[in-house]
Amino acid sequence: MKNSLFILTLLFASHITFGQKVKDEDVSVKYKRLPSNPIDKSITKYTGKVYLAYAEGDRKIAEEYDKNKSAADQKFAEEKKEYKDKSASDKFFEKVVLNEDNKPKKEFVEKPYIRKTSDENLLATSYIKLEGFEKTNDANLVITFIVHGLERNEPVINQKKSTSVSTGSGSGQQQISYTMDIKYRNPVSVKVETTDGNLILNEAVEKANEYRSWQSASYSSEDQARSSVKPENAIAPFEQKLIEDNLKLANELLNAKCAVTTAERKMKLYNVESKKGDYNDFSQAFIAASEGYAMVIANNEEAQKKLKEAIELWEKAMKESNPKDKKARINEEVTIALIFNLTEAYLWINDYSKSKLTATRGATLDLSKKEKTRLEELKTFCDDQNQRYDANAGK
Repeated sequence: MKNSLFILTLLFASHITFGQKVKDEDVSVKYKRLPSNPIDKSITKYTGKVYLAYAEGDRKIAEEYDKNKSAADQKFAEEKKEYKDKSASDKFFEKVVLNEDNKPKKEFVEKPYIRKTSDENLLATSYIKLEGFEKTNDANLVITFIVHGLERNEPVINQKKSTSVSTGSGSGQQQISYTMDIKYRNPVSVKVETTDGNLILNEAVEKANEYRSWQSASYSSEDQARSSVKPENAIAPFEQKLIEDNLKLANELLNAKCAVTTAERKMKLYNVESKKGDYNDFSQAFIAASEGYAMVIANNEEAQKKLKEAIELWEKAMKESNPKDKKARINEEVTIALIFNLTEAYLWINDYSKSKLTATRGATLDLSKKEKTRLEELKTFCDDQNQRYDANAGK
């Protein structure tokens, strides 16, 4: 027992001597996001159009239906008149002697599903807005949102098993219900071009390509589900909202790609604390970085000065890094915190090479699953910022 107490005391003393605590703080950075597909600064105006790519095809289908239905109606009317003009004896002879029922029957022409159309000009007025540019009808920059039309997968019948509550001593009975499930979408793409033929952007809206799901009420049999639900009628009520939602997504993509916008990034800023007080450099760097991130959008020049102060302190600490020694001042846990801080800070001073190099070093350490995910997200953000910075260089 005495030996156990001695060991616990020794371990506790060791923790006090070498222990440190890595803490992370949530930081929100507001910044001016540069366009990835910048528009020449000489262009200040644009005109917007919405094109319903499916409308012409559906119009022809509707016309063909009207034509076939009209022909069927006319044929029925002629046959009906011809039959009416026959004598009673002729009708009796055909029906009784020849066993023929020549009473005219109207041909059934199935009505096709015609997708919803809206006023294209009204949609363009409502949903196309490019930040920092003036919208006019005579601009030499043309923005077109292309709505490709409602699509749906073949309906799927799913069954659900449940057990009814027993009212007696026996167990409940298993019940099976059936639902019809339909997946549907309405793809939209964005095209930005000048009237002289310069293509700036031509891209599908990724989120608009994602399927939505609709599920029917429950039925007692598969046949009942199929006979009770007409897929086109089931999803028709959602079509207009789907168009509007996807046009909003298209406008978000437009501004993310072609406009200077105010964006916000949520990130982690790491600090290290110790009862010995031997991490004062980290506290200084933490304060400098916090001040820098707070003024990125208001005073970027001063923000970069603050971040460079923090980077200098972190880089100096990184020279002491000894991941294999848990008792080292800059052990593996502290090294990982430094890597996250430096990778983030370098990209905010536009030094993307050092940001990527630091992130690569982090991949050699024993990161948790959460840390690996965070590092990958940070690398992706760095790549995106780098691409935007390069695309706007000299413009």
